[in-house]
Amino acid sequence: MRDLINYSFSKYFNILLLSFLTVIMLSCNGKNPNASSLDIAKKYYQALDKSNREVMSGLLEDTLYTVETDYNYKHAFTKEDYVNNWMVWDSLFNPTYTVLEIDTLNDQIKAIISKHDMRIQLLHEAPTVWTETMYIKDNKITRIERQNVTFNDSIWIKNRAELINWVNINHPELIGFLDGQNKSIGKKYLKAITLFNNSHQ
Repeated sequence: MRDLINYSFSKYFNILLLSFLTVIMLSCNGKNPNASSLDIAKKYYQALDKSNREVMSGLLEDTLYTVETDYNYKHAFTKEDYVNNWMVWDSLFNPTYTVLEIDTLNDQIKAIISKHDMRIQLLHEAPTVWTETMYIKDNKITRIERQNVTFNDSIWIKNRAELINWVNINHPELIGFLDGQNKSIGKKYLKAITLFNNSHQ
């Protein structure tokens, strides 16, 4: 009888131990501490291309620092501002992001990215291309540094000035379409581009 009790207890204990270890393993897998930085970066660019704000929200740290090294410009986005303002603004122009190259180097992501949309077509007359260095900590993107590869400042400035002047004369109600990056301002910008293009056909 004692042997039977000991056997039952041992079996029950082993089942409990196995269940406990299984829960621990699943919990660790859920946190995914060894998630590939390269996979995270690829998901980021896919989310940009598809304007998928839900996916993007899960990839970013609470604060995202972006750096334009050509102009020594640095900006700190809150996750909410980046996802719910900048991404919405960006999506209005129907962008296409293409990853030309991507790899890891010294725990950083190095990529070459091309972008084209209605705004870029008007102002730059061709896709823009840049190199990007992405920093990831604890599976969250914390910082992105960009440097231009293909970007013609003179064409961009000339075409932007022409658009601004045309809007000031023909559609003053759209003045301020460059004053921010959110949905309402983006709609003004999109309307300005559409009206300008229609008038120059």
